Amino acid sequence: MEVFPCVECAGAGRTCCDHVLVYLTIGDLARISHFTKSEDFFSFEAITERYECEDDPTWLTLTCGEDGRRRVVKQAEGQKCMFLAENGCSLPMTVRPLLCRIYPYDFLKTGIVGIDSDCPISEMQDGKQVLENLGMAYGRVEQWHRLLYEEIELEKSRIKITWPDSRTSISDMLPQLGLALNGLLHDSE
Repeated sequence: MEVFPCVECAGAGRTCCDHVLVYLTIGDLARISHFTKSEDFFSFEAITERYECEDDPTWLTLTCGEDGRRRVVKQAEGQKCMFLAENGCSLPMTVRPLLCRIYPYDFLKTGIVGIDSDCPISEMQDGKQVLENLGMAYGRVEQWHRLLYEEIELEKSRIKITWPDSRTSISDMLPQLGLALNGLLHDSE
């Protein structure tokens, strides 16, 4: 019986959900808040060198505030994503942050450029087929990629990004952007 690489990584005590600051778009905030009925799942964190995207110089400009912080999923004990459960992500695919849906595909603003070399799937001959079997077909990932940049650019165009503190509620932030919550809750599958 073949063991999927994701299971292999988890069995070795490491996952792509460890020690990673996952950026959240305003759409991610709306979808997760609606699903969890909570707003206590994100924080604003300074970005370290480890998270800089050398291949895409626009990424930091688009996702960081003037103070160098970015809105990210809170981490639980051991620097694991707070949504990581024993059997994987506790969020359904249509609610997960767009970055999580796209990974392990590597991308630039211009499009998908391959599979991240940090993921064991990148070394498999049938890696793309494995990803398709996991519900991450290339076409779906391209849609998520487009949605990621649409949401980033929509937010960036509506407000000057100077992040409020983490006590600012999502419902207070959305009107500033001129966004209706329902417009961000569409099925982006």
